[in-house]
Amino acid sequence: MTDARRRSPVDRPAHGHRFDAHRILRAVTMALQPPRLVIGLLMVTALVTAGRVWDAATTPTYTPRGVLGGAWTVDDQVVLERVQRDAILSRIDDPAARPPGEPDTWLLRPDETIDRLEAHVRARRASAPDVEDIAAEDAAYLATVARIRAAMPQGSFASTSRHVIERLHRITQGVLFLHVDDVFEATTDLFVRLPRALWRTTPMFAAVYGLIALLILAIGGGALSRMAACDFAGQERLRVRQAIDFAAGAAMRLALAPILPLVFAGLLVLLITLLGLLTTVPWLNVIGGILYGFALVLGFLATFLLLLYATGFVLLGPAVACENCDPIDALQRSYAYVLRRPLHLVAYGIVAIIGLAVGYVIVSLFAVVTLDLTALAFERLTQTRALAGAGGVRLWDLGGVDATPLPTSTSETATAFFIDFWQTVVVCLVAAYVFAYFF
Repeated sequence: MTDARRRSPVDRPAHGHRFDAHRILRAVTMALQPPRLVIGLLMVTALVTAGRVWDAATTPTYTPRGVLGGAWTVDDQVVLERVQRDAILSRIDDPAARPPGEPDTWLLRPDETIDRLEAHVRARRASAPDVEDIAAEDAAYLATVARIRAAMPQGSFASTSRHVIERLHRITQGVLFLHVDDVFEATTDLFVRLPRALWRTTPMFAAVYGLIALLILAIGGGALSRMAACDFAGQERLRVRQAIDFAAGAAMRLALAPILPLVFAGLLVLLITLLGLLTTVPWLNVIGGILYGFALVLGFLATFLLLLYATGFVLLGPAVACENCDPIDALQRSYAYVLRRPLHLVAYGIVAIIGLAVGYVIVSLFAVVTLDLTALAFERLTQTRALAGAGGVRLWDLGGVDATPLPTSTSETATAFFIDFWQTVVVCLVAAYVFAYFF
């Protein structure tokens, strides 16, 4: 595997003309192979890291209602200030600990408000007579902080990732409970309304992070597709290092395969825009009107490219990974399959969604039981507050609690950090399974 262009039996698989649904359903268990999960985990880590860096470097943009709820507005700011004001008035009894002036004149920032509430909780904890009073203070503090955070503006990545997770859950539930309309609505939200909302509200995030995500999915997906191809061909089961070596050697082809269609469509749209400039010049506008028919042809070609790209995107990476195609060849193969066998593609898509729903529920169930059982046993003989964030997850909410009670020492803070880290690894493995299955 040192040469990415070296031919092997997997480079020319025999596809046949039959409908091999069982091959897709095999992916439900194949995605659980440790090497595939490792690749998926690397992809999740890269996507999350890039997204959090973006959110840390930019101003939160979205309303708490999510991406489809639109951008942050003045009304949202009024609600946030009211929530903070009510939190201070209800939780802080000492007027000296409150902001100066009348409540209606307070200029509040969420981070400063939470710090003020934290200082108050620590002061009350120092004078609390017993453990039950401390637990009550912690519970009230957590509920108050949760209300404030629920009213805060959301970063582009945080809002987008929450939207994706919620729609994935809705698709899974729709498949399991036979709610076809929910599956269709959630799929439309995910692949149509989400990109449109991102481009309308945060075009820079949509372009920059979209490109980063596309590259991560292309290269990581290429490694996963190569592993699946070798497994199906019965040739060998690739190790993580072998899959990464292949993806590294074919990185340029894997990256260009999903990008070239967008570049071609963008050039066509740019040409249409330039033709439109003719209408701004007297007499040349007549030529612009004559050429409008040509612009319609270009618009049709751009639409053709984008629609086939949307339906055949999942075939681009495998075309490179399985048959060592160059980007143009991969584009031709994927588009040809969409045009020649659309019913096969639709049927494969339906089977893939069913398999994803079943596999996701099984993996999520194992994650929930693992997290909750471990937390229950681990904290059985202790009452440390560092374990307050352990467990507490549900099948459709693997995030668990949003905050943990304030530790009383540095060691408790470190303990809570590592517990949260390992729980996050388990949750990320569930996301890694989705990538391992998809590719």
